[in-house]
Amino acid sequence: MAYSNGGILACQVDSLVKNLTFLAIVALGLASWSCKPERPTGVSVAPVETKREDPAAEVVVARINDRLIKFGEIEERLESLPVFVRVRHQTAERKLEFVESYLEYTVLALDAQERGYAKDGRVIQALKDDIAERWLRRTVDLSVKTSDIPEDAITKAYEERYLEFNRPERHVVRQILFSDYETAYKLAYRIRKTIETTDRSHVDVFKEFVDEWSVDPDSKAQGGLIGGFPRMAGEGPEMPPEVSQVVQTLSMYARVSGVVADAGGYRVLFLDSIEPAVSKNLDQAKGEIVSGLMKIETAKLRRQYLDQLRKDFGVEVDEDAVRRAIEAPKSEVDN
Repeated sequence: MAYSNGGILACQVDSLVKNLTFLAIVALGLASWSCKPERPTGVSVAPVETKREDPAAEVVVARINDRLIKFGEIEERLESLPVFVRVRHQTAERKLEFVESYLEYTVLALDAQERGYAKDGRVIQALKDDIAERWLRRTVDLSVKTSDIPEDAITKAYEERYLEFNRPERHVVRQILFSDYETAYKLAYRIRKTIETTDRSHVDVFKEFVDEWSVDPDSKAQGGLIGGFPRMAGEGPEMPPEVSQVVQTLSMYARVSGVVADAGGYRVLFLDSIEPAVSKNLDQAKGEIVSGLMKIETAKLRRQYLDQLRKDFGVEVDEDAVRRAIEAPKSEVDN
């Protein structure tokens, strides 16, 4: 029997379905509504005590039946959210909006509890996932500091990503490749007229023509996208010089080219967007670089932590059994 350290702890949940996330939060807070009234619901696993040293924290700002909602509870909930959310709720008017949203959120959670969602298996599993992710953040992620990233690593990353931080204005282009000139000419005219008269997204319109007419399977699979011009070092797919020359004549007011003839066929080009020029020195790019390096370091430490947990808990995976279960008919597995 073959065992391995294949993935067993599904601790990271990058995007839970919205209703499951909501229901998981319901299970966190509402099971203890009557015995721990200071924290009816919220994203924290454990209730947070009101900071009593601030007199304003004790001010009752709302109620739900006999449950008193104090200002400290609102502030603590707000403080648990990302920085960009907190920044948007600094004024009295925005905090009042937050109070209203918090109350609506709470009564929705109460209603869900009364309907039995806190016992739903999917909710319980989502709650486990949420707790595991939060524990990883607290145990691993918060241990990584910006000061842990050495200067030489930052400089090396900047040099490796130099063209990302220093590049000219670029035209992002799509194409339709035709095998004959006559069809290309007629379609270029039709595309141009369609775009001039429609209220729909011009990109979506062009992509529909790509799906119907392009004979290039690679770009067709990308909605005709062939990337940015001028090309950066190592960027593909390689395009003939005729294409690069015509791309420079396109603008957001004249997005569809005429027929571009080259050795590969006959093309109609479309200007998808214009990327602005970027010019950042090391100091200007440092914050972005450090953030990326911290993510890499965090991922490495998470992996080490999870591997140690697997060892501590004696986790084993029978790969042969997994394969048999996948490949065998259901009747054989049941037997």
